[in-house]
Amino acid sequence: ENRSIIHFESRGDHELELLAPLESFFSVNENLDFVRLSDWTAIAANTQSLLTAIVKRQSSLDTLCIERCTLRDEGLKEITLTLKSCPEACPKKLYLGGNSIGDGGCVSISDVRNNTKIDLKEIDLSRNSSIGLRGLQSISTALAMKGRPFEKLDLSFIPFGDAGFSELVEAFLDCPKATPKYLLLRYCRIYNSYWKISRLL
Repeated sequence: ENRSIIHFESRGDHELELLAPLESFFSVNENLDFVRLSDWTAIAANTQSLLTAIVKRQSSLDTLCIERCTLRDEGLKEITLTLKSCPEACPKKLYLGGNSIGDGGCVSISDVRNNTKIDLKEIDLSRNSSIGLRGLQSISTALAMKGRPFEKLDLSFIPFGDAGFSELVEAFLDCPKATPKYLLLRYCRIYNSYWKISRLL
């Protein structure tokens, strides 16, 4: 399979100086399949212009991966606004693991999910430890409203505990068609509620 895969990993030096050339690169290179940006802390403060350069020039972007970039709720909101403004270029897989996303970011993801023109199939929010019960409620509600599940939803290493797990289970019971094909919940501090998973089987 022929795929255009671009991976930029920051080493911490001269990040801000490299952002402008990075934007230029994405502005002139079209039809990328896989874009991964990791450990770019400067992205958190320069999300809009960079994401606009990435998304609006791509017609076949399958995967957008922004990992360990200290991305917060405000930055994720900018990402989702960009994706909604250009739904035909929205990636099918969005990997956002290891950032600083909280409940507000989950609300933004839910807004994208509710856009009928966007077909987001996989989402990785793992290792965003600030996500709490309100964020899980937003995602659960969005899945139920859409009636079409994620193929893969990764919420690993988010310590939402038994209360959060119960929230997810109840949402999937209310709308069985919303249950993801692959639901990853590793190290989520679920101690007394694992038996509830049997209700979904």
